[in-house]
Amino acid sequence: MSLTFRYTVLTLLCGLFIMQSVAVAQDKSAQPQAGKPDKTDKSDKIEKTDKATNGLAPITLDDLAINFPDVEGWERSEIQKYPTEDMGFSINYESRQGGKVTIYVYNGGKKKIDDGVTDKVIKEELNKAKGEIQKVADLGYYPNLKELKNETVTLGGTSGKHKVLYTLYNFGAEDKYVASEIYIFGHKNRFIKIRATRLRDKNEDGNKMVADLLKEIDLFFSN
Repeated sequence: MSLTFRYTVLTLLCGLFIMQSVAVAQDKSAQPQAGKPDKTDKSDKIEKTDKATNGLAPITLDDLAINFPDVEGWERSEIQKYPTEDMGFSINYESRQGGKVTIYVYNGGKKKIDDGVTDKVIKEELNKAKGEIQKVADLGYYPNLKELKNETVTLGGTSGKHKVLYTLYNFGAEDKYVASEIYIFGHKNRFIKIRATRLRDKNEDGNKMVADLLKEIDLFFSN
């Protein structure tokens, strides 16, 4: 199996496993529907509902004040809404170089999630995400998987506002390694989980592109 094929499959499986990790219902009808998300206008607004979940209204783009940003070098998808508030919604960014960053906003069935990274449920959610990555590795799609970093960092770099729990993996063979990252923190009683996957290159251009995107995402959640 070629590395290119493995990279394509692992990207798809990674998104699948992460969505499964936040679903609490086992009924298949509660799983994300296949195919393209419903079309929305350019404002990407998520409908507000009268029904509260765990005493809190669902987080919406209106709550966040502005739309997810367009970032140079990245193609932004429309928002994917999942069937339950536990699963929330997500949005993808894809680069011309093949990098992919997915942002998940959900509550995972939790009644209370503190902002930042000190709440124990943040650590638990990170461990769930790491467990799903290991499952994919056990299937053979992440050859030579190695955890390189597991620490607390600032999402937007030195000028960033949000502390996040961060894990970095490498996998692959020869001189073509794939970097796979998890970022997670609490915000407005929701988990914000970011998954970034890209081929690592000698010039580190892909790394810089992801760093630039994360700066914009950090600003987005600061408003």
